[in-house]
Amino acid sequence: MNPVSSSEQAPEGGLDSAEEILGGFPRHLTRDLISADELDRPGRSLLGTWLMGAGLALFALALPQAALVGRGPASLAAWCEGELFSGGVTWSLFVRGLSECLDWRWEPAALLLSALCYGATLPALASLGRLLGVSRGSALSVAALVLFSPLAWVAATTPGPEALALLMGVLLLRALWQSREVPPNGLHLVLVALLFVAAVGASSGLLFTLPAVVLGLFGGPPELVSSRRGSVLKVIAALASLALCILLFEFLPAEAPALGGYCDPAQLSLLKTLALFGGSLALTLLGLAALVALRRGESEQAPPVWLALWALLPLAAALLFSAGPSLSVLHLLPLAALGGLDLVGRNEDSLAAWVRPACVLGALLPLFLALKWISNHDPEGAWRARAQAVLEPDDLVLVRRAEHAYLLSERWNIEVLEVTGDALASLVRTAQSEGRRVVLDTLAGPPAGLSQSPARIEDL
Repeated sequence: MNPVSSSEQAPEGGLDSAEEILGGFPRHLTRDLISADELDRPGRSLLGTWLMGAGLALFALALPQAALVGRGPASLAAWCEGELFSGGVTWSLFVRGLSECLDWRWEPAALLLSALCYGATLPALASLGRLLGVSRGSALSVAALVLFSPLAWVAATTPGPEALALLMGVLLLRALWQSREVPPNGLHLVLVALLFVAAVGASSGLLFTLPAVVLGLFGGPPELVSSRRGSVLKVIAALASLALCILLFEFLPAEAPALGGYCDPAQLSLLKTLALFGGSLALTLLGLAALVALRRGESEQAPPVWLALWALLPLAAALLFSAGPSLSVLHLLPLAALGGLDLVGRNEDSLAAWVRPACVLGALLPLFLALKWISNHDPEGAWRARAQAVLEPDDLVLVRRAEHAYLLSERWNIEVLEVTGDALASLVRTAQSEGRRVVLDTLAGPPAGLSQSPARIEDL
């Protein structure tokens, strides 16, 4: 038998053509070989990945962000005023369910939800890596770069919808990429629709990924993909989807306004935000650029157009419509992971043994610098340290600033009163008669009609 003709036979299942095997990159065959290798260790790989995700969730839960960062504090403050869907419908329902099931206050329930979503993102990224034919170790290295980025860490350690939006974005991107491998059936379409609705319910900015979702699912039949007619149909579908996004955006629940004065990275310019929170994404962003720009073999598919729509339209919506989470470039993280996985998959055989641990260690330095920057720019940092040192659980604190009221009531479960009106003096006298200490918050003037003025926090 001619060895060439034998080698040109298509692999079992017909997933890779002869040209792909001989001169291109047999992605499907590579993925099958990796899957076969993992089948020799049944369940161990999957269990190990989930255990690592659980460890990340516990790590995030043990180190919540002290500064008021992101939209979470504003959303929870709006909840206290009755705006139950201020942080996104999906996020609000999950937080309410956790709060009622565990009999917790809203902020601890929201922090638990953020940590759980953060941990679950690791298996989701590992699954995306397997879909691209990347080994488990390399996929986990790229996942570490993404999850230890300051953007992902802040999302995981704040009581807001960003971590849920990140998880839904990764799952949605994986489902879209899978539709390139296998034509979508009815069940797959329903799954993508549910993931899209859940993602938009966590972050309204992800509504503007709809054109990318439509093109990812309905790029057209094979005979139209590269034709002029197919290109026209894609443009029409994208424009119709964008028009629908703008129309639907008007009917979404309004997101809560930010608490004035707290440290919000989204209030920086986009360039500064990318410089601060994108430092540990260098490899993955390089991979994304390689996914788009590198020359490919004749047998390899070109990168899909919907990747550019996914990246650019939510950014434009954030700038034009104030849409999306406070961490305004969060939707880029799934794309960064995709680019990193593609880059690693092409060069996996030539990677040195030190590359994987270097990825994890290299991600920790920008994370440390970003958290240090947030701490240094936290307008409530000095006040919070003093208040934690001198206040007691039974104190009654008179406040004027919304940030102080939020930190005292939600995080420390200390009773607060707003310094307004004559009725306040009566409440203070009642508390003093019960033997409770009444403390005056910084910058708050004492209410009139009191024989004993409350002590100030800085004087305790």
